[in-house]
Amino acid sequence: MHWQLILKFVFLIKISSGSLTPFSFSNGLSELVEQIIIKNFNNNRCITFITDNFYESISLPYNQSLFIIYLKKNENLENMLMTNSFEQGCGGFIIQVKKSCARFLIERLVAAKKKSVCCRYNNQKYIFLPNQYEDVNLDLVNLPYMYFFPNIAFISFLLNNESGNHFSIYGSTYFNNYKYKILKVTSEILDYWSFRDGFKYGTNLFPDRIKNVMGYKFFFASLNYSPFGLIINENNKTVFDGFETRIAGLFVEIINGTWDGLSHDTWGEVLPNGTGTGILRSIMDRKAEFGYSGIYQWFCTDVDCSFPYYQSGVTCLVPRPELVSEWLTIVLPFRLNTWIALVFVYILNIIFFLFSLSAWNCLTGSSIFKKIGRNINDSFFTIFRIQMEQIPKMTTLNNATVVYLKFAILYSFFMAVFWRGGISSILTVPRYEKPIDTALDLVNKWPKIRWGGNSNLWVHSIKRSTDPTLIQIVNKFVSLDDDTLKKKTETKDFGFFIEELPHGHFGHNEYINEDGMKYLRLMKEKIYKAFGVIILPRGSPFTEKLDLWLLRMFDTGIVHKTENQVVVERAKNRLQNMIGSSNEKKTGSVTLALRHIRGPLYIYFFGIIIANVLNRGPHEDLSINLRVHKRDNGKKKNCTKYIDLIKWLNNCMQLDLLRSCAIHCVHKSYKIVLKLVTLICCYSSPMVT
Repeated sequence: MHWQLILKFVFLIKISSGSLTPFSFSNGLSELVEQIIIKNFNNNRCITFITDNFYESISLPYNQSLFIIYLKKNENLENMLMTNSFEQGCGGFIIQVKKSCARFLIERLVAAKKKSVCCRYNNQKYIFLPNQYEDVNLDLVNLPYMYFFPNIAFISFLLNNESGNHFSIYGSTYFNNYKYKILKVTSEILDYWSFRDGFKYGTNLFPDRIKNVMGYKFFFASLNYSPFGLIINENNKTVFDGFETRIAGLFVEIINGTWDGLSHDTWGEVLPNGTGTGILRSIMDRKAEFGYSGIYQWFCTDVDCSFPYYQSGVTCLVPRPELVSEWLTIVLPFRLNTWIALVFVYILNIIFFLFSLSAWNCLTGSSIFKKIGRNINDSFFTIFRIQMEQIPKMTTLNNATVVYLKFAILYSFFMAVFWRGGISSILTVPRYEKPIDTALDLVNKWPKIRWGGNSNLWVHSIKRSTDPTLIQIVNKFVSLDDDTLKKKTETKDFGFFIEELPHGHFGHNEYINEDGMKYLRLMKEKIYKAFGVIILPRGSPFTEKLDLWLLRMFDTGIVHKTENQVVVERAKNRLQNMIGSSNEKKTGSVTLALRHIRGPLYIYFFGIIIANVLNRGPHEDLSINLRVHKRDNGKKKNCTKYIDLIKWLNNCMQLDLLRSCAIHCVHKSYKIVLKLVTLICCYSSPMVT
């Protein structure tokens, strides 16, 4: 009869002690179940009993939690199994149902395993019991779902025995016969039991079937992602290698299995319809037992994840900083705040010197405005000559100005010494723009510098971060194909996410090559860190065994050793070294060249242009010829009190000051150029920094 007509309702009861009435139809079966529980289930935190007979129950010899599910009509069986059995950590399942609904029950058990996020260990033990109407269905062992039930036992009535107290116990030959993904499993006699004599052979009903899989063929899903997974074509044959491939391969060899690889182009993603792409799809469809190649804990809600056995950090390959413009050579010895201070001091010197000259005019009885234009001109060029270490030209000097000039010359001497020391290092050591070394630097460079990778999974681990910098990195991340990314390695406007392993090696895709590394450097700060895992199909019986194996490999240092071996034997050592040393400062010889004096030349030619423009003005004396205007009556007007003010305005308006300034700048720039050219000629050989 179809299961939909048989299953009418479901009850769930949780009992914390073994005080229930035993099976009424067979005291022998009740005794057998009790002995199996004592022998095999005594370490389980809880046991689940599933039956389609409302009047049947089970007694527990120990104070264990018991979940009882009565099957009559199923509407929430899957959720009950998931929330009340798997997520509670029940390690034992005792099942007594009719043959007609046994297959459906197994399907629901598999579905509940796949949906249970909290189900960590998948090697639960299952016992199928007969009932008073029919024997257990041994044909269940041929179902493909037996992949998820390596620890299963079937209790059957012993043939030609009318007492009902003699039973045969069968197990599945899980790995004896199989085809690719379609297992051909048979049953075998494990032991006999009688009410009087107990177990005949004392056989372990739940042997560790994962310990020896008898040549079962595993499939690994991986990317060509050095050094995690390598897919190499050797002699027209595809070879799978990589440090994660070797770790998984060692595990398969330990359990007496064989393996082969499945090549993929992407890690994959979960689609809205519940399926996946890339490596993830092979794992979800159970076409591969293990999936890896730098996979973090991205898919642990959809597939099983092993224990993390290595930690890596995600950083970025960013464009190398450009050389500072050559015309800035003469200003590079001092920082911007130093130059601002120098300009401020220069203006103060002019003001103080002008005040000194004006005060001297007052003391000598001259008008303040009488020589104001000349005083401004003298103050400007006198201080300028001192700054340029030139002898000031003064027709009249008093004691105050002499003392002031001495201290101004001393100040200029020290500043000139500091400037010379800075310019000597600049001429021999290249100066670059500020490099991108932190995540904040990367964000501040946007949109001049963009960043991305070949999958959005690069930023999956930080999508929920509340850090403003990481939020900006996630929002502005772009996912591009490998060909486009390879072209962008030489554009100097794009950053590439890259993985750094804890032992100094780097995981890189094929679009990162030696030619592209000429334009890229490694960012010093890691954007984030994460743990690497191996993914398995949900409910895989190999998860627990693989976890223990990975912990042993990590504790003994084999993971580290295997990583080093793969890098030495298979990975591109030159590329690894280029990536690792790309952010180190390069030292070497620098030969002085014309570009080092490009800045003074620019100033020199600019001064010539300004001088020629100003030289087109009037050459005659622009001093005002003060005339006495006559009134209509012919009498002269007395205007002597305005003469000083008019002369001051006249001196301020005339072009002599600007013309003299331009010519003086040209003259001094010419001298600077000559000094630099002489320096290059004297030290034209390479200078080692």
